[in-house]
Amino acid sequence: MKRIAYILIPLLFSAGHISTVARPTTDQLTESSSFETGFDGWSIKNTDVWGDPPEAWSITRSQDMATDGTTSVKFFLANFNDAEKIWIEKPFSVAPGQICDVKVEYTLAAVNPIDGGPLFTIMTGVLKRSPDTREDLAPSYKDEAHNGSSESGYKWLDKQYEFTVKANEEGVLYVVIGIWGTWEVSKIFYVDNVHVTISKKAETSQFYSFEDDLQEWTSKNADLDSGSATIERIKQFALFGEDGGYSIKFDLNSLNGNGKVWIERPFLVERGRKYKVSLDFAFHSNDCGDTPRFRIISGVFRRPPETGDDLLDAVQEKTTSTGCTWGWLHKSYQFTIKAKKTDALYVVIGIWGTEKAQRTYNVDSVCVTITPK
Repeated sequence: MKRIAYILIPLLFSAGHISTVARPTTDQLTESSSFETGFDGWSIKNTDVWGDPPEAWSITRSQDMATDGTTSVKFFLANFNDAEKIWIEKPFSVAPGQICDVKVEYTLAAVNPIDGGPLFTIMTGVLKRSPDTREDLAPSYKDEAHNGSSESGYKWLDKQYEFTVKANEEGVLYVVIGIWGTWEVSKIFYVDNVHVTISKKAETSQFYSFEDDLQEWTSKNADLDSGSATIERIKQFALFGEDGGYSIKFDLNSLNGNGKVWIERPFLVERGRKYKVSLDFAFHSNDCGDTPRFRIISGVFRRPPETGDDLLDAVQEKTTSTGCTWGWLHKSYQFTIKAKKTDALYVVIGIWGTEKAQRTYNVDSVCVTITPK
């Protein structure tokens, strides 16, 4: 069964050619597929595989198990080289350069290793170009593929991932869902009940991916004492950026358990008006196991913060692991603030080192939306 609300228009394509379609005229798409009668426009792709289907890998419609109807998509991966990647992919048309919020939801059936061995990695992403290589897929590497319990056997899990993206000049976004085989064992997974929701951001939204420079964001720190902090625009091997190759890397050595480092940028506003500010960004953490967790700083101020005390209202949740090496998390915060006597509001993103430790974090795909209330 396939259910589509035609608000934006999904692209049709075959043999590497994208058909020409009318641009969308409204602000949101909602599309659902459960693969009852076909692949619903999703194509099958792979990279780094050794061998041909069906012996080495395959993606097929299957009635082994399902959560919506009787059919799901079955991913089989023999994974002879601990690096094979297989996925389904679908393009969607938006306005060129449009900034969008995208939510990808589906059910995943996975089985835990009997011996407690390594788990494969889920791939889910929204990309500006159709991926062909492992580097192209890097922004889509997410969490471990398991059944969500200590029990063996297949169990269905609800998966949900959110993104804020800016379309390129072609106005196409590619949604991918798949599996990265990270260990030399054979595994089977099932995906069903896929929902893709693409929502147009407000015209006032501004997007920053740091591909050429810091785009007028400035670096600051406080309360370091004998510790240290650096902020750099980096093309980090393996991780890359969520949007393009570059991201902002925070390196904080918080020897006193109180160091703070952040980037900030002013946005012009009208004095005396009240504003709603939405802040979205992609966040990567190298926190692993029981290592100390720092805290995220995200906020909006009427004047640029200078001290740690100035930042207290912007302290958010503790950082969480994104698998030590791979993975971007989506962070979203909303604020209401009155400009009063200032002509600018200052948006900040940073890290508070709440433990005596050194940690690194990355930020990319920053989107700031400021609208009068």
